Parts: sequence; C-alpha cells; structure tokens
Amino acid sequence: MDGTTDFKISEKGSESSYINTLVANETSSQILIPGGNIFLSAEFVREGYDLTLKTPDGQTVSIPEYFMTDTPPDLLLGDGSVITADLATKLAGPMVPSQYAQQQTDPQTDAQVTLGSAIGSVSELKGSVLATRADGSQVTLSAGDPIYQGDVLETSADGALGVIFADDTTFSLDAGGRMVIDEMVYDPDAQTGVFEATVVKGVFSFVSGQVAKTDGDAMVIHTPKTTIGIRGSTGLIKSGAEDGQDQITLVPDIDGNLGELIVSNQAGSQVLNQPNASTTVFSATLPPAPVVFMSAQQIQQSFGNALTVLVRTEAKKAVAKVEHAARQAQDAAEKSTQQQGEAAKAKEEADQAQDEAAQAQADAEAAKAEAEAAKAEAEAITDVDAKAEAEAKAAEAEAKALEAQAKAEADTEAAAIKVAEAAAQAEQAVQAEQQAATAAAAQQAAQQFSQMAGSAAEIQQQVFTQFLQTGVVDPNYTPGAPLPGGPQGGANGPGLGGGPGGVQGMIYISESGEAFTISPNGEVIIVTQNGDTITITSTNAASVEAEAFQEIFAETYNAAIGSTAETVTADNGATTTITTDTDYVETDFQETITAAIGGGALTGGSGSTNFYFPWATLSSGANLPYTYTITDTGGTNQISFDGMDVVYFDVEANSSTSGLISVYKDHTAANNLFGTISYSGISQFLLADVTVTSFSTTNFTTSASGNVLKLSGLDAGEHGYGMAGNDSANTFAVSAGNSIVFGKGGDDIFNISAAGSVQILGGTGADQFVVTAWGSSNGGYDLKGGMALTTTITAPGGRLRPYTFTSRRQARWCRMFPPTTLQRINTPSR
Repeated sequence: MDGTTDFKISEKGSESSYINTLVANETSSQILIPGGNIFLSAEFVREGYDLTLKTPDGQTVSIPEYFMTDTPPDLLLGDGSVITADLATKLAGPMVPSQYAQQQTDPQTDAQVTLGSAIGSVSELKGSVLATRADGSQVTLSAGDPIYQGDVLETSADGALGVIFADDTTFSLDAGGRMVIDEMVYDPDAQTGVFEATVVKGVFSFVSGQVAKTDGDAMVIHTPKTTIGIRGSTGLIKSGAEDGQDQITLVPDIDGNLGELIVSNQAGSQVLNQPNASTTVFSATLPPAPVVFMSAQQIQQSFGNALTVLVRTEAKKAVAKVEHAARQAQDAAEKSTQQQGEAAKAKEEADQAQDEAAQAQADAEAAKAEAEAAKAEAEAITDVDAKAEAEAKAAEAEAKALEAQAKAEADTEAAAIKVAEAAAQAEQAVQAEQQAATAAAAQQAAQQFSQMAGSAAEIQQQVFTQFLQTGVVDPNYTPGAPLPGGPQGGANGPGLGGGPGGVQGMIYISESGEAFTISPNGEVIIVTQNGDTITITSTNAASVEAEAFQEIFAETYNAAIGSTAETVTADNGATTTITTDTDYVETDFQETITAAIGGGALTGGSGSTNFYFPWATLSSGANLPYTYTITDTGGTNQISFDGMDVVYFDVEANSSTSGLISVYKDHTAANNLFGTISYSGISQFLLADVTVTSFSTTNFTTSASGNVLKLSGLDAGEHGYGMAGNDSANTFAVSAGNSIVFGKGGDDIFNISAAGSVQILGGTGADQFVVTAWGSSNGGYDLKGGMALTTTITAPGGRLRPYTFTSRRQARWCRMFPPTTLQRINTPSR
C-alpha cells in the first residue's frame, strides 16, 4: 500500500464525496476512520483485497487493498476505539464465504477454515441472534444450537443471548450487541486452556469457568478500548455505548465468592477486586478511570437485562450439572455396589482356597507320616521276601507323601493368589465406596448451588422488574411485596408510577387501543380503547392499584370535585378509602347522638356534635314515613349515615347549614319514601357504605373494607343526591349533578348524563361507566371502579391529549409502543 488511500463516504440523500487521509505505511500502523462508534455497528465486507465498512445510518467507507499486506493496519475511530486488524479480519470473514461448508480454504492464506468441534451451546435466547461462522456461513441461532471458535455473535434490537461453554464459563450478550469468540481451548485432563473474546459493542456479562482457574492470563476479554484479564470472576462490561464510554464492573459470584479483574490498555490499568468496583474507559489512548463503586440501582440501570439473562443461564447450567452429578453419583454407587460384591466373592474364594490348602497340607503330613511308618516297618522285617514287599509299600507311601506335599504347596500358592486378589478387590471396593461418597457429596453440592442459582435468578428477575416498574432498587425490598409508601405512595416511598408521596405518573393508550402500566407490586394494569370505550383490566382480582388508576383515569376527563384520597388501616387490619373534600373540617366531636328508630327530635350541645344515623335505624320500617328534626347551634356539627344499602337521598339546602333530607327505599330514584330529616346548624356530612365504628376522632375506622366520604354542606338552593346499591348487580341512572353513588358489590352499570359533579365508588364488582352526555356545566366526574378484574368507561369525544415525552421515566412506561402512536392520560398529583 502507498502512503495514502481514498475513503469513499456516501450518505443517504447526499452526493458521494472523497476524503484523502494518511494510511498505514512503514511508520504508521493505524488508519483514522472519520466518525465515531457508529462504525462498531458497521457491516465489514471483504471485497477482494479491499475492506468496505457500511454503517446502519448509510455511511460507506472503502479502504482499497487493505488485505494486501500480511499485517493490515488497525482502524482508529473518532471516539477513541480501536478495531484491530485481527478483529477487522474476523468481522469481514473469509474471502470466499461458504453458506454450507464445514471446511474451506482461504485463497489469501491457503489456510483451512474449519469450524471444528463445538465449544459451547445456546442456553438462553430472546429475539433474533445471528451467528457468523468462521467459514462465513450465517445462522440464526435457536436454543441449544452449538457455538464455535471464531463465531461473530450479533443480537437484534430486542434480542439477548446466554451461552454455556465447555469449561463452564457462561456469558450473556444484551440487545444490540456484537462480539467475537476469538479462541476457546480447554483440556480438562491437563487443566490447561485459553479463553479469549472481543466485545465489539453492547452490554455483556460473564461468569468465568475452569479456564480462568488454570492460569492468571488464560481468560481475557477485549473491547475496542481496553483488555480485561479475568481471575475467576463475575464481570459486567458495557462497550461502545452512545456516551462513548466503556464500563467494566466486578460483582460477587452467586455463591458470594469474589474474583479479580485487571482492566488495562496502552495508557494504564486498574484492578477491580472489591464488590461492585467499577472503572470507566474513555479511549484506548487514555488510562482507565479511578475505581468507583456502583450502587444496586446503577447496576440494574446499566446491566440489569444482561445480568438477568446471565443468572438465568447460570441457573440452567446448575440444573444440568445437578443432572450430570446425579448420573455420576448413580454410576459411582452402582460401581461401588458391584465392587463390593466382587470383593466379597473374591474373599469367599480366597477363604475356600485357604481351606483347601490347609486340607492339602494336612493330607500331605498324614501321607508323610504313613510313609515314615511304612519305612520303619520295612526296616524291622528280616524275612527277605516280606522285607522286599514292605519296602515296596514304603516306597509307594513315600511317593504319595511327596505328591500330597506338592499338592499342598500348590494349593497354598493358589490360596495366596486368591488372598491377594481378594485384598485388591477389597481395596477397589473401598475406593469405589469413597468415589461414591465423593460423587454423592458432589451431587448434594450441585443441588445446593442449583437451588442458590435458581433463587438468585428469581431474585434478580424480581429486582430488575422492580427497577423497570419504579426506576429504583429498594435495598429493603421483599420480592412480591408492595413498595414502601403503598400503592398511593407515602412521604418517603415512590408513588404509583414513581411519583414521590402521591399518585403520580402516566397511563398510556395507543391508537391501536392497547396500553399498560405496572404497579409497584408487579400487578399489570391494561388499558384498552375502542372508540369511546375505555376498558381497564387488572391481573389482580382485588386490586387497590387498579382502583386508583380508574379514579385517576376518570379525573382526566374533567377535574374531580376537589376531593383528596388517603388510605388508612383499621384496627382490625381492614383497609378503608376515606375521601375528604376541601371544605370539610376535621373535628374531634365532643358527643355523638345516635338517632332512635321511628323519628324524633335531636338537639346538640355547645360543643361539636356528630348526629349518627345507623342504617338499621333508617331501614327498620317502623313508623313510616318517619320524621327527624336536628337542631344545633354550637361547634362544628355533622350528620353521619353509614352502612348505606339500597337507598336514595335527596338533600335540599335552605342555607349552607340547614335543609331537608328525604330518604327513599330505592337505589336510583325518589320512590317509596322512608322519611325525612330536617336539620339546622349542620355544616358537614359523612356517608359510608360500610359500618363506621368510631366517630370520636377524625381518623374514622371501620369493621370492613369500604368507602367513607367526608363532605361539606351545600349552598342555599342546591340539591345533592346520594345513592347506594347492594352486593348484587345494579344499574344506576345518574342524571343530576352533586351526586354521590355507592355501587357496593356486583357488576354495576352507571349511566351518567349529569351536568355537574359526580362521584361514584363502584365497590367490588367489574363495573361499567357509560357517559352519555357531558353537559355544559360539568363540574367533573370522579369515577372509581370496583376492585375487580375489569372496569369499563365509555365517554364521548376525544378527551385524550396527544402524548409527548417529558422525562426518561415517563418514556420507560411506554417501552411497548412507538412515541408517535401514543396518547396520554395525565395522572394528577393527589
């Protein structure tokens, strides 16, 4: 190559231009590529001996004759990243890519390009993941597919990958990632190996395996800005980020062990050897930044998804190792049993051989004694013929004695061999028993680690989900429990949607009629829109969060009646929603006067008085229609109705403190008069669909979950209406303003056409709100659906405003939908 070359840079919608720049020559080993880390995502194309880079945004850079030299130059990017010549060559692939061949010859080097044996397999996979093999063939990976040395792995924008390698190393690559498996060799017998990979871009996490234990330099991960030496660790790496920074973080292993990472480049190094220690690398020519320590929230923000995939991969590997350990333990146990049987048989045979040898020796000694006796007898005989006969017998006896002795010696030798064999078999049985015990212990350890890994995977998923839902990681968070502050938030806890100290956030609706949000306790609340009908569905059949969202949703159509809601807990543990309007005066009553059945006059004292009408009094049926008269001139006085059930109130105000209440035995109209209550000196009211057990303080408690409304009085000439159903399905016609409706149980339908404020508390059913007319003087509808799976609101005409992103937190709630298709419902601070 000569001293300069032409870069041809083409951009979409513009004419091609040429830039002359200095390239590698005898004094230079780098080519400067104009532009930043967009080239980490570029397609590297080998065109003969030329290298062409094609970026996702349409840029094209051609480097003529790049592959003509034995040592092509490195590519230096504007953000400080370096694509080494070796990496560029691997990304470009062989000169003649093969779509099918397992082996081919590279024309440039005459070297064989061989996939060889698989070095790992895909354990976790999400979305699309592409593997470009060393022979140039491309494969869209599936779970269980093999991974080969030289693979270039690329995850799609919604993809993620988890891999288990032959040495038990695991890694995960998050969405939009790209990496190269440079080299992976492991010899378990010799306990030697090498693991080297390059994370070109993306979020990557790993747990080192056996290779990292063989040698301090055996496992290395590269990025375009740095090299990470791995000493038995769990590591998190972010490479080629939009902010131009590489981030490397060390975290403890699942079992609590902590390794070490050495982060280095040509300018310097940093050692990470403490939990959550992290360093940032800004350029290949700048040293890694000083070590800092990441919080749990920062780790989830930067690495949460990759870490979740990694821990799931570890858990799956642990399950596989349990199965392998179980097979080994079973094999070892069976071998031990077999060896013990063989040892017992060998001992039995040795004992028998020893017995036979002892018997042979006894027989030999007896034969010898007979021979000696025969010889002595022959020597004592003087008769020639008799002596000859005796000597012949003595010789025969001696021969038998010699034969018996030989047999005894042979049997003794054979017995010794059997004894030795039995001893060897016994030793093998002991070893087999020890191996079985070791295998059983390994199986138990594998099971314990698998349980630990499974728990870690579950917790990591829950913590990451918590972060996605709320934007925070609470160190005191118990998985599955509501976050501090409850569904409506507290002084120190995140509110629904992440707002401090109250219900704040967003509900999102797409033009296709789909949207969702997730409450802090993991409950999914789905909002769908079909024309004028909005349906709110919860995954929790007893949903406080969905109830809050339904109330919030209704408030977006128009301002509510100026009420605020808080959640309090009764002494018995039940939860009651108490709603208080802005003019209500919280009062400690000096006395409570309970109305008797059948009517009468009730007079309060000089202090604040609560006039209490239990539902049993109003609904007794005695002396109908009854008449009550209430008079009070001192303090702040209140009329309280609780346990309301199938009743209709019509309140006509003569002044702000006096008027007439008509009570009807119906739930939706003035039918079947129960009686009347004339009042003066009353400035506020309490209505409840449950029995209220205490009026001595402003913090009313109840005996069951329900709703309590604390209201100020009406102005002169105004009418107000109260309705209550029962636990059956009821239909309500709400045609007048200043209406308060308790649906109670059942799947209620509320037909609303009021030109004024309306507050509806649906109760515990799957309620429907049908708004048929808005009315010119509408004061706002506050519609709180039942705490059931589904609530539907139907209302006319385009009350949803176009959506615009105002913060990263709001955008997080919309991750399912493109911004241009979204509309929003603002969630007001409560």
